[in-house]
Amino acid sequence: IEEAEARLYLLDKERREQCYAQYWQPTPDQQQFWDQRIYERKVWLVSGGERSGKTELGAFLATVWLLGKEYFRDTPAWKWVEPLPVPLPPTSVRGVGLTADTSRNSVWEKLMGSIEHPPMFPPAEVKKPSEHEMTVEFKCRSKYHTKSADANPKTHGAVSVDLAWIDEE
Repeated sequence: IEEAEARLYLLDKERREQCYAQYWQPTPDQQQFWDQRIYERKVWLVSGGERSGKTELGAFLATVWLLGKEYFRDTPAWKWVEPLPVPLPPTSVRGVGLTADTSRNSVWEKLMGSIEHPPMFPPAEVKKPSEHEMTVEFKCRSKYHTKSADANPKTHGAVSVDLAWIDEE
């Protein structure tokens, strides 16, 4: 019985790491987004101190917009996803960081995972990632693009997006 319990624990741990967004829970600072019903506004400003979880909240919301509500139904994260005004996939999300380095080191690592953090984008749902371009295409045909604010302004135009996420990190 102990061996079976250990196997179940390892399987659950692996699932939580590979489907991190489905198990995501907000910190008390992040929960204000829901408590104050900020999601009902057209433009959201999420402010907070350093290391308060703004980037992780943005990564979670981007993941929800890209994969759609149904991906989260009957998971622990459903409580947080259900009230959000999420369009049906396929969708397009643009993430913008201040510089290419901050876009890669902060935003991209939260989305794709690092030694310190499991991927917010579930690997099983990713069809075509490009670390060089910092883009991801999903099996549901949704697309994520990362740009830096210091890039040529012409590279930011002519793209229709369902969610734009600007991270100051």
